[in-house]
Amino acid sequence: MTAKYWGFIPAAGVGERMGTKPPKQFANLAGRSVLEWSINPFVKHPKIEGIVIGLQQDDEYVEWVKSLSEKIVRISTGGASRAETVMNGLETLLKYTTATEEDWIIVHDASRPMLTINDLDYFITAIGNHECGGVMCQPIHDTVKSSKEGKIFGTVPREKLFLAQTPQMFRLGLLLESLQSCRAADFAVTDDSQAVERNGHIPMQVPGNSSNFKLTIPDDWSLADVLLKMRAGS
Repeated sequence: MTAKYWGFIPAAGVGERMGTKPPKQFANLAGRSVLEWSINPFVKHPKIEGIVIGLQQDDEYVEWVKSLSEKIVRISTGGASRAETVMNGLETLLKYTTATEEDWIIVHDASRPMLTINDLDYFITAIGNHECGGVMCQPIHDTVKSSKEGKIFGTVPREKLFLAQTPQMFRLGLLLESLQSCRAADFAVTDDSQAVERNGHIPMQVPGNSSNFKLTIPDDWSLADVLLKMRAGS
């Protein structure tokens, strides 16, 4: 049986660092909500079987999110951490859809609105049938320093350093097992790949680009607004 591709978008955050009301994933950016921009490549890509969105329990935006696309097959409940939100989403997929543990799950941050359908297609194609999956990563071009208490203590070689982005794609069963293992060990992970790595697997690195940045501070918002409007104009 050919493995299917599913998308999961964790969108249960409250956007404290951005300081937006409503939370940044629902705020307007270049004429659309951030969430709409972020799910757009998944909605349009023909290989994506369905999408699950992770929201806070009793989120006021549930019905609106459901209405965004017929490809949104379920809404799952967010957890106390991003990892728990992802686990809940994967369990929802397995319980309420035709997804199997051998299918691919592609996790993408709701706060990364710059991903294009071409980026997503390249990512899926590059990973191919890799044994566990991979991560979109951006090379670091700036010089990297180590510091403590405002003092620089050295320069870190950047040749082997990359910024992990999303999407991140893994076998559904493998990612769920890896996240559950981390939870059982009370080991906090900052992204899905870290859980898979800790479980003894070596994900593939897929080159990303600087435009696929995460909306974290107000300057990010201003830049994304300009770039999306330019993209729409072209």
